[in-house]
Amino acid sequence: MLSRVDEVTHTRFCVLGPVRAWHGGVELDVGSPQQRAVLAALVLAEGAHLTPERLADGVWGEARPRTAVATVRTYVYRLRRLFPAGTDNPIRLLSGGYALTAPAGSIDVVVFRELLSKARQARTAGDHAAALAMLDEGLALWSGAPVAGVPGPFASAQRAALEELRLAALGDRLAATVDLGRHAEAVAELSRLVAEHPLVERFRALLMVALYGAGRQAEALTVFTDTARLLREELGVDPAPSLQEIHRRILAADPDLARPVPPAGAAAPAGGSPATNARPAQLPADLPDFVGREAELRLLAERAASTGARPAPIVVIGGMAGIGKTTLAVHSGHRLAPAFPDGQLYVNLRGFGPDSTVVDPAEALALFLQALGVPPRERPDGLDGRAALYRSLLADRRMLILLDNARDEAQVRPLLPGATACLVMVTSRNQMAGLTATHGAYPLRLPLFDRAEARRFLSGRLDHDDAGGPVDEIVERCGRLPLALAVVAARAAHDPVLPLSAIAADLRAAHGGLDAFVGEDPATNARAIFSWSYRTLEPEQTRLFRLLALHPGPGFTVPAVASLVAGPVRRTRGLLGRLTRSHLLTEYAPGRFSRHDLLTAYADELCTVHDPAGERDEALHRLLDHHLQTAAAASRLYSANRLPIALPDPRPGVCVTDLRTPEEASDWFTAEYRVVAGLVDRAAATHRFDAYVWRLTWAVTQFLHGRGLWHELNVLNRIAMDAAKRLGDPVAEAVIHSGLGRAEANLGHLDQAVVHMRRSIELLSGTGDTGTLAEQHRMFSWVLERQGRYDLALDHAEKALRLHRRTGDPTRRATALNAVGWCHALLGQYADALTHCRQALTLLEELDEPSGQADTWDSLGLAHHHLAQYTEAIHAYGRALELFRAVGVPYAVAQTLVRLGDTQLAIGDVGGADASWREAVAILTELGHSDADAVREQHRRLTGH
Repeated sequence: MLSRVDEVTHTRFCVLGPVRAWHGGVELDVGSPQQRAVLAALVLAEGAHLTPERLADGVWGEARPRTAVATVRTYVYRLRRLFPAGTDNPIRLLSGGYALTAPAGSIDVVVFRELLSKARQARTAGDHAAALAMLDEGLALWSGAPVAGVPGPFASAQRAALEELRLAALGDRLAATVDLGRHAEAVAELSRLVAEHPLVERFRALLMVALYGAGRQAEALTVFTDTARLLREELGVDPAPSLQEIHRRILAADPDLARPVPPAGAAAPAGGSPATNARPAQLPADLPDFVGREAELRLLAERAASTGARPAPIVVIGGMAGIGKTTLAVHSGHRLAPAFPDGQLYVNLRGFGPDSTVVDPAEALALFLQALGVPPRERPDGLDGRAALYRSLLADRRMLILLDNARDEAQVRPLLPGATACLVMVTSRNQMAGLTATHGAYPLRLPLFDRAEARRFLSGRLDHDDAGGPVDEIVERCGRLPLALAVVAARAAHDPVLPLSAIAADLRAAHGGLDAFVGEDPATNARAIFSWSYRTLEPEQTRLFRLLALHPGPGFTVPAVASLVAGPVRRTRGLLGRLTRSHLLTEYAPGRFSRHDLLTAYADELCTVHDPAGERDEALHRLLDHHLQTAAAASRLYSANRLPIALPDPRPGVCVTDLRTPEEASDWFTAEYRVVAGLVDRAAATHRFDAYVWRLTWAVTQFLHGRGLWHELNVLNRIAMDAAKRLGDPVAEAVIHSGLGRAEANLGHLDQAVVHMRRSIELLSGTGDTGTLAEQHRMFSWVLERQGRYDLALDHAEKALRLHRRTGDPTRRATALNAVGWCHALLGQYADALTHCRQALTLLEELDEPSGQADTWDSLGLAHHHLAQYTEAIHAYGRALELFRAVGVPYAVAQTLVRLGDTQLAIGDVGGADASWREAVAILTELGHSDADAVREQHRRLTGH
């Protein structure tokens, strides 16, 4: 079906109809409608990074369930499993999200857009037959309604956009048919399209020309009469000037209207004033060594191809300072210039620069009118008059207009043409959301270079023998920002004897500061360029921009920022929105923001100068309070058996994120644990915050353990131990010794783990804190189990149970019962194991505590397996997996899958064991866990490969 696709790759995806995928010539089962919705979003993103949160919003919208993010992760996991292991999986796992990296030729909609673009270029060049052939090939890719049968707001929006694109292609195909003089052939299809889409004037105009060319003049005039009546009744407007002109020419029996259109350039247009014949070519010089931006260039070509089907397409290219907006627009403009034979207009609106000289729209229009050949005496004085003349001159033209460095919508609107055959590109550091709302502008946010693009950019400008490791380090220290890379490349080019390793060392010594990115020209001075955006902000916005330097990143939430500035959440959201619209921040997921490291360095410089030390200290205190209070609440939800610790009262102005379910707690930790780790580092830098250091570490420990992030757990607990010792708090030391014991045990350092656990119990024995002491005995039991000392492990588990019975805490008593039952199972005492674990499960189900239930079902599965009660074991493991997935504990999911595979193999279900172990390997590999090798070997022995 897709011969062009098959030539490119044996993996392909279709969304121009039902969502489908193939690999190696075999169609894949892409799952439920929601799972197909996730695949469709990844396909239509064309390589862009999508977070689980964004995918969940696209599938469910406002009605998304609380488990939506976890469900999305499951869907992506299942989709990845469709492709054979050992091959390049087209669905890539990225930091915090996913991307489909299949070649452009393997996606039907991309092939379709490419054909549509080339067909329009062929029509412009006068090759109407070639255009028609390419349009026929493109339309043959459609097999029904686009993204058919897929639910969710994203799919609905894409259906509408793709259907509009199909209608535009149909219009182009029929226009090419008419251009070739095949009028009678076009009439039938145009009649059908006019009936289906009565308000699309383009179809009516083509039908009038086709009927006239087929010798049916009266019917052509009737179409115009019907159109005029319909538009007045439905919309209260008259037909477009182009439709009225066709009507006039039919009444005049104009023979040229029915003649086939000659190839472009075959005959010069007759008549016309100097103004209408002028062909400006104002684009600045193209960059000779432009690299990357393939997806963005494809999108701009697609928008160029949509001219003529609707009001002038407008693309707003946005992004932070130094991201390469103008470079992309100019390069794309040169590539697209042949499709716009009437020329290109360009103006630098100076919305952001070293001074406040912003170009007035009336001044810009004067420049455009001059370029269009209007003598000075014929140019109107006022803005409205100039704009009207400008639109009139462009009414029948096909032109590309680049409005560079715009400040806001008010500056841009008068410069927009009314012509449907023009393409407008706007570059700005502001988002221009108003243009999207009022003119349907497409917002194209320019991302940082990916690593491959950054390498090509830098390597293409250098001529060094050692362009290997140093290039990679330079790329990372420049944060993949084109401006920063260009400054470094210029320095290297002007000092060719300086090795790249020395430049990398200089960047390393700068510790992320801006001094390494300061050129003599203000246009290559990062500090100066950032200041041009900063100066456009109001005082409240500048304070927020500066104080965000105190946040360790990598991302921040609205409640965290509200706490940082001690402001209301609603007001803070508005301030963040203003910074985002200025591209000083990025909203990478709903309610979550980040910014480039160099912008953070700039903010840090400003904060040190403008914000007194006392104010910075108070702001950091509030930020720590927010994360400690929220993380402590999340920790208790994530694992209800955790004993609470004493927390300091939060300072005035602190906002705590409201978390209500284990799923919400897991999602919060997934998004924020790197922030917590960064705050531990920052707080440990000064002894004033030691009380936060150990408490934040305690709060995140259970989550890190559940994710198998034991190295990170070890590092944080060692930092926290120093803080706890400085405080002289035995409970703090005991808690951190326990965390270190858990980390060391998982890292295989069992002797050190035992030392830490014994010290934890010693410290707590004299405090009277029975509940915490009981938990340390339970944890010691787990460490001893890892050593294979099952009798001693059972002894400490029973001590924990006795102490928890004394405290009267049912949740922790249930957890201790499960620990005792697990130890009995390890000792081969399976009946005792079932007795204790069933008691634990009854308690945990009454308490509705899913994490503890998951652990207990897993214990029951092991006991049933060894009693040869395989049906019961499979049921127990299934319940454990369901609960582990719901609360987001992937390492536990993998462990249970391994044990489930053992049971499936015991009953001869080799396929089931294969699937379970394959999934376990995938999870452990994604976690970067060392257990993956052992399970992989187990799986290899089963399958023989």
